[in-house]
Amino acid sequence: MSAEDQYCIINRSKGGGGGINPKKFANLEEAKKYAEKDAVKYPSLYSAYYTISKAETLTPVYFHGNTKEYELNNRKSIHDILPKDKIETGPFTGQLKAEKIKPLKRLRYTQEEIDKAEKASIIELANKIGVELIQTSHDQLKGVEHDSLVIIPSKNSWYWNSRSIGGKGGLSFIQDYVFADSTEERGKKFVKAMKLLQKENVGECKIKELKREPFKFNKTQIDRNFDRAESYLTEKRGLSPTLVNELHKQGIIEQDKFGNALFLWKDSVSNSIKGITKQGTCIDHNKFGKRGTLKRIEKNSEYGYGFSFDSFDVMQGKGSPENIRFFESSIDAMSYYNLNPKKLSNTRFVSMDGLKKEVVAHYINVTAGELAKKGKKLKSIAFGVDNDEAGNKFMEKMSKLEAKNRDGEYISLKSAQPSKKYGKDWNDVLKHVRGLVQEKDLTQTTHKKNKFLQRKQVAEITR
Repeated sequence: MSAEDQYCIINRSKGGGGGINPKKFANLEEAKKYAEKDAVKYPSLYSAYYTISKAETLTPVYFHGNTKEYELNNRKSIHDILPKDKIETGPFTGQLKAEKIKPLKRLRYTQEEIDKAEKASIIELANKIGVELIQTSHDQLKGVEHDSLVIIPSKNSWYWNSRSIGGKGGLSFIQDYVFADSTEERGKKFVKAMKLLQKENVGECKIKELKREPFKFNKTQIDRNFDRAESYLTEKRGLSPTLVNELHKQGIIEQDKFGNALFLWKDSVSNSIKGITKQGTCIDHNKFGKRGTLKRIEKNSEYGYGFSFDSFDVMQGKGSPENIRFFESSIDAMSYYNLNPKKLSNTRFVSMDGLKKEVVAHYINVTAGELAKKGKKLKSIAFGVDNDEAGNKFMEKMSKLEAKNRDGEYISLKSAQPSKKYGKDWNDVLKHVRGLVQEKDLTQTTHKKNKFLQRKQVAEITR
């Protein structure tokens, strides 16, 4: 071997998948140490270590794995590639004598180039390759095509909620998000990603810790009119005018001077405003993609808070919030209540603006404290999150937890998700029901039939 040889890795799983690892090692001992870590961390994975020389051939120098069971190179056993007298087998390790395999192109990127790609700015990259993003808070953007994609600029990180994957930097973003549906092996995705980053000349993102300022409620943004917000919420989203106008009277739903609906995060103890969710009322799919409207969280809105309101009986001082229901959005929370308000008394409805455990913890603690002062306690907690992959995974985690009342009594966390038959979220269900109601006035028989269908569709929310 020449003095210029370097060690690289080819990872293979039991099913034959895997690819070239971009890491390189200056000597065989470093490669061996890395192999042993892989074996401990991933018992079903083995790694073959090779040198790459100017001759552009791969020479196996070390193999870590069970040579009798695992497969290599198009599902062929390692015994089919090298003669038996050139392999020393063991339960987990084998030493391969130097043997040239088929010529391959040498790795074309230096470690410096790879490091640069890993630190490339996700925001700059997205802008250059046409991944549309909308800003939802001072340090968060979401994808327009996939609104479960979240990007945090200050950390140069991304997370795809619906698939529970994420990472840091441009290289990770291209390989695992942009090329997510590609069937190519990871080694080829890596090469394509590197080519793309170098072609677009994406700069390095300087990760910084943002200084978070206290939230300041700007009252001057509120418009005296409420017509556009009311029209959007009642006509486009199917919400009850009674509920919309009641919450407007309480000062927790407003309209700004651009006609956007504002959902104010009001602290139930201090009555101060801790944040705002802004919901656009103008539908523009060219600008806002599949969602069609603006949606963002006001800068510096406080962690742990969200839009919340209580059932009518509690609003009127005739009940207490002994039950809590959590939702992914303000409109979903209102939709759920609209479907059967008579059966949802003594209830607090909370929007997490996503899937946020800190909001859950805060409102359980605050509500339990309010009830304890009245000699009462929480009776039930449930989640009306979306019936999709992200919502289901969140619900699976929550169902394994328990909340505790001030007297030490435990409360299980249950699901209140909608049926997929009517849509993935509670506003889908509400709009579906509202459509049936609008078509009812043909005959008295049709009226009774639709009433029956409506009751049947919403019965599940009382569980």
